Amino acid sequence: GIDAEFSLNELLPSWSEKPHNLILGGSFVSKYQEDRDPLYVLPENVGAWAGRANFISAKWNIYSEYAYKINDPNNKNGFIYKNGQGLLVNATYSTKGLGISAGAHTFDNMFFQSDRTAPTPFDLNINFLPPLTKQHTYNLPATLYPYATQPNGEVSYQGEIFYKFPKDSKLGGKYGTKVTVNYSAAFNLDSSLVENDEGLEGYRTNFFSPGERTYFKDFNIELRKKLSKTWSLAYTYLNLVYDIDIIQGKPGKPKVYANIHIVEGQYKFTDKNSVRFEVQHLDSKQDLGNWATLLAEFTFSPHWFVAVMDQYNYVTPGNEFHGSEPNRIHYPIGSVGYIRGGNRFTASYGRQRAGIFCVGGVCRNVPAANGLTISVTSTF
Repeated sequence: GIDAEFSLNELLPSWSEKPHNLILGGSFVSKYQEDRDPLYVLPENVGAWAGRANFISAKWNIYSEYAYKINDPNNKNGFIYKNGQGLLVNATYSTKGLGISAGAHTFDNMFFQSDRTAPTPFDLNINFLPPLTKQHTYNLPATLYPYATQPNGEVSYQGEIFYKFPKDSKLGGKYGTKVTVNYSAAFNLDSSLVENDEGLEGYRTNFFSPGERTYFKDFNIELRKKLSKTWSLAYTYLNLVYDIDIIQGKPGKPKVYANIHIVEGQYKFTDKNSVRFEVQHLDSKQDLGNWATLLAEFTFSPHWFVAVMDQYNYVTPGNEFHGSEPNRIHYPIGSVGYIRGGNRFTASYGRQRAGIFCVGGVCRNVPAANGLTISVTSTF
């Protein structure tokens, strides 16, 4: 593959003194896999290209990218010979105390794996299709119902507004108050089957047109307030719609409708030592039902931290909602960590539930486990 990028401020002398910049880029990648299929004549070389543009100024950042992939029959798209494409557009505006962002993207037949028969959607991916949803860091929304982009067909939108009420105002108080409101949604791609499909294209789509099926919706609001020199609090509310059939590949499962409330607090004993706590609750009448999470984290700067957490599934729809005793399951875990320079060493012991875990849009299947985990993270 190849990737190239040009900054007009550096390339053109007439742009060097301008208060804004335009960056243009492009890439191409090709994969080779021998055709050994007894039924299909499969392309052994599959290429994909993309072009992108990024406009940057003091207050604005506008980014767009278009990608195109030649036909790539594989076990994720039903071995059809349809070309794939994707378009992403993001815009942000920021000034003192205010930030606004909006984005949209669409993907159509964009699975691109080095092995056309890869066993899961998470294996051997060549491209990266970022989800256009907020990447939550709190335990319940991040681990129970994370969203993963649907490469075979998706239209997504997201908008976010951040505002800081000034200090010494009615709503800002002595230290100011931060408010963030975010909304995102993902839908299937509007498509129709091809009649007399001799070319095995499978379907036709209306580009960037959402279909009638909702894959995911997330409305969330976050309030952050410093109360004193030692205390700070945050409250977050989330309302989720989650198509677990499509996102996690669980056919027949009903959509999940959930409300999540999170309270986070921090108390500073000294400039170097503090304790942070989280209280989280998820309410749902589908899938795994109601959950609660408690977390306490002690920080001894600049090197050490200790944390304990319990994730508790205390109401299961298949039981209590039908008049029988629920399955009440605890998932406790304790961690200790040491940070030095760009290195972070962490040791954790506890119980981990099975499921799909996503970080930054990259997802993996994780089995249930009970034991010790040691991780080392280094930044160079």
